[in-house]
Amino acid sequence: MGKRVEIQAGEKRGKLTFISDAPDQVDSRPRRMGRFQCDCGREAVVQITRWRNGLAASCGCGQPGGYRAISVTHGMTGTPMYVCWKAMSQRCTPGYWVQKPRYTGVRRDPRWTTFEGFMENQPAGRPYVPGMALARFGDEGDYTPENTRWLTTSENAREAAERRMQKLPDGRFAADVARQNGIGSGTWSRRLHDGWSLEEAVMTPVNQPKRLRVADGRYASDVAKGNGISSRTWHDRVAAGWDVERAVTEPVRRRR
Repeated sequence: MGKRVEIQAGEKRGKLTFISDAPDQVDSRPRRMGRFQCDCGREAVVQITRWRNGLAASCGCGQPGGYRAISVTHGMTGTPMYVCWKAMSQRCTPGYWVQKPRYTGVRRDPRWTTFEGFMENQPAGRPYVPGMALARFGDEGDYTPENTRWLTTSENAREAAERRMQKLPDGRFAADVARQNGIGSGTWSRRLHDGWSLEEAVMTPVNQPKRLRVADGRYASDVAKGNGISSRTWHDRVAAGWDVERAVTEPVRRRR
């Protein structure tokens, strides 16, 4: 794109009065966009070159089948971010479920019904950078701000591979242990993201959302490790009705 021509707010052509620049539209090449006020009272986002050349003389009011503004809301149709939202939305439709059964039943958050809502309720963590993918934790569950984050393609592929191959100290695959405990891959993947140890992530019951602590505030897993008590042992003790403090401090009885 060449040097931008300065346009003064209030400059008018046809029915459109220039207000300010808008985010560029990006498809095969960047296109400069502007925000305009139409004489009909409607606000529209229009390509600057079409406005300057007289090809866009209004927001499209009173012109059935004729030129309409690219967007009267966000002006980001065709941008990488918009393409991500569009692809996510498509995965949440019955037609897509027929093609990709593994997505059957996956929904999107009501706040993400519109692109504007998607922009206003982004996933927590690092911001979007073109080329990233909207990834669900554990690649399961609905598309919501809380169950997604932005990952590069390589990060997304590596995470999936690592999740399949991770092992506990006793040699069991974490994915197998989680499955046996009724813990979905999305749940334990999200727990790891939040700082849980691998053992806690795949062994802590789903109705117990926070990492356990002992009376002095230390994490139970750290206390147990310091006392030579395995994660499997103290989790089994808690499941059997022991209080956490006793489960992570009482020595393991060795068979003679």
